[in-house]
Amino acid sequence: MIGNIDTDAFKNTVNYEKQYACSFCLFQIGELANKLSADFKLASSGFNWKGAYDLRNIIGHDYDGISVSSVWRACQSAVGNLLPYITDLLEE
Repeated sequence: MIGNIDTDAFKNTVNYEKQYACSFCLFQIGELANKLSADFKLASSGFNWKGAYDLRNIIGHDYDGISVSSVWRACQSAVGNLLPYITDLLEE
């Protein structure tokens, strides 16, 4: 999602574009996660779907409530955890 960039480079103020792009991607993931069926969420309970939507709400409504560190952590962990579910869907 963010290529070869490291934590310090991501948090650097010259990387606003990457920070905003990643925030928007997380917003989209949360928005779309909220539209998934309950059956799908139960079948793929290894991912925190509610957490994705909650993060979407923070990004979308609590503009100063999200830190660059939170965006970085979400990109590094949550997005990586989502990949197996996306891969499964694409293979169907």
